[in-house]
Amino acid sequence: MAPHDLCVTIGILTDCQFRDAPTDGKRMYRLAPKKLQEAVTYLNTKNLDGVFHLGDFIDGEYASFQTLLPIWHRLEAKSYHVLGNHDFGVRDEEKSQVSQALSMPHPYYALPFKPFRVLILDGTDISLYRWRKGSTAHLDSEAYYHRLKTKKPLRPYEGALGPTQLEWLEGQLREAQELNLPVVTLCHFPFFPPDRHNAWNDKEVLALFHRYSCVKACFSGHNHQGLYGVDAKGIHHLTFKAMLDTTDTAYALVALSRTKITVTGIGRQASYEWPLN
Repeated sequence: MAPHDLCVTIGILTDCQFRDAPTDGKRMYRLAPKKLQEAVTYLNTKNLDGVFHLGDFIDGEYASFQTLLPIWHRLEAKSYHVLGNHDFGVRDEEKSQVSQALSMPHPYYALPFKPFRVLILDGTDISLYRWRKGSTAHLDSEAYYHRLKTKKPLRPYEGALGPTQLEWLEGQLREAQELNLPVVTLCHFPFFPPDRHNAWNDKEVLALFHRYSCVKACFSGHNHQGLYGVDAKGIHHLTFKAMLDTTDTAYALVALSRTKITVTGIGRQASYEWPLN
């Protein structure tokens, strides 16, 4: 196969959001382990380069990791996590253990998936739930929230990418552009289309993406209904449907090549195919 035609295939799930609690509206908490097991079994039949969960693996109870992680670790492909708001609904003293429980090398990080560069972003970086109350990070997040809230409507359970992360992100994009590597980003919170579920600083992040033509697609979770749009620079933004809110399931296989991205949805997740410039 010619280098131009190299293809990466990954699995994507989001908002498994398990807790040991009865169904609440559309949130079918106790079905989550069964649906995750079915997804893992299916994904293990595919030759995948990686599997990603886009945040809200659990819903506020640290003990939920003990139920889900043994299932998750049965994946034969390498697996990766993105941080979501419900992952930090745990007790204050447990917040610092969440990334470690998910075996994350860092809250945000880069992965080489030739011919792509995949960037894992942390939308909980600045937030009202991520940090121990009274800590410097929590106080700084509160100040950010109240300052930005005077300019735009905000909801307390979203978050933002902080300045250090944005500086790192621009460095990654600059390098990818120089190396002619197409980029896909994964973040729990969407950046586009405009929506109340988006990251607090969605426009700032989008403006950064628009300075680099290497950015091809942005994948997210959080909005359980899912959403899709193409922005002014031709970047594809797909919010995947939550696994939680269905008696069936919702996840996808995503094939990435330099010429197109193909999303094959399973359960209630829709399928797409996008040509890439």
